[in-house]
Amino acid sequence: MTPIALLAQAVALPDTVVMVPAGSGGWRIWLDTMAGIAHILIALVMVGISAILLGILFALRRLARTARASVGGALQRLEAEARPVLEHARAIGSDARVVSTTLRKDFEEFNQTIMSANQRLNLAAEAAEERIARFNALLEVMQQEAEDLFIGTASTVRGIRTGTAELRRFRTPAPSPSAEEPVDGE
Repeated sequence: MTPIALLAQAVALPDTVVMVPAGSGGWRIWLDTMAGIAHILIALVMVGISAILLGILFALRRLARTARASVGGALQRLEAEARPVLEHARAIGSDARVVSTTLRKDFEEFNQTIMSANQRLNLAAEAAEERIARFNALLEVMQQEAEDLFIGTASTVRGIRTGTAELRRFRTPAPSPSAEEPVDGE
């Protein structure tokens, strides 16, 4: 648009503002060119980084596949080698369970035997204590009877002695034949 056309337009529409870009200088073109080149370089760098990342991802994918294959093989070998060990450990655990059950049963039987023996021993001890108490009572009765018998016997013997002594005192002595009669030869 020419300057006259712009003026004609400005007269026709007084309220419309038209802006005309200022003339492009040399440095502006150079700046636009440099910005365009920078955009292109940034785009190329981004494409390069994307390509490198894709390459890394494909390499990681291959590495993961080989690792999975080698780990899978190792796990299969480990499983094959560990299976007998695990079966043996399972058998040992089963045997230990059986032994534990047997020991528990034997211990319970032993414990019941001990409790039964203890109960019988307590009953025997109580019976022995009762017998000893009866025997002690019998000994006390026998001792009392023996004391009474001894006292009775002693008292009887004393009575007999006293009676005999009294009888001897009242008894007159008989003349002895040798003292009263003369001897024939005299």
